[in-house]
Amino acid sequence: MSFPASTLFDWPKSLEIFAEYFPLDEEPWLWLSKIGRALETVVPTLRDGQHEFPPGLQVGKNVYIHPSVKLPHLGTIEDNVYIGEGVQLKPGIYIRQNVILAAHSVVGTACELKNSLLMEGTKMPHFSYVGDSVVGNHVQLGAMVITANLRLDHRDVLIKTPSESYATHRRKVGAFIGDEVRVASNTALQPGTILGRGSTLMPMIVFSGFLEAGHTALAKDRRVAVVVKKKV
Repeated sequence: MSFPASTLFDWPKSLEIFAEYFPLDEEPWLWLSKIGRALETVVPTLRDGQHEFPPGLQVGKNVYIHPSVKLPHLGTIEDNVYIGEGVQLKPGIYIRQNVILAAHSVVGTACELKNSLLMEGTKMPHFSYVGDSVVGNHVQLGAMVITANLRLDHRDVLIKTPSESYATHRRKVGAFIGDEVRVASNTALQPGTILGRGSTLMPMIVFSGFLEAGHTALAKDRRVAVVVKKKV
């Protein structure tokens, strides 16, 4: 039994130019190895955004930034990056290689991304890290949300769903966060975490595994164990 990406995401219209690389009938962790290739192929075909880069903003090669994007005066954008229409970039960003940012997403102060796809209207405004992850449409990530992407024992990450487990054959795998998810501040997602559509993580949780769509995870007595209940 497969776990298609369509379980978590609707493909945004603003990323139609990348759609062939990320089929919705495929498991989303298979997308991670395609982000770099998609950028290497698509970005050279796009017209330059014709920005004048501020002196404090370092920008690498094969980078497309939509003309509507206001550039911060301080930050780093490495190679193979696509930044779509109306994206907000705040001072102190660190966008590493192989990142796709869909229209009207927000990358805030001191946020870091690496080999990840953020879909439309998703916001990570303060001090967060997203690596080797796929984040759906209209997701809200609070301050200091971390997607851990490497096991302490450095073994390949295993994805676990309610019905089956999947070998990713990858040492670095972050999180797969469905559309309309809310993740509160000071929350850590362990490697291979899946958050179903419309689910919520409350503050101060170290979460691992699978959270069903529409459910809320609560910290219990400040421990890492969680209580999961259906949202009202």
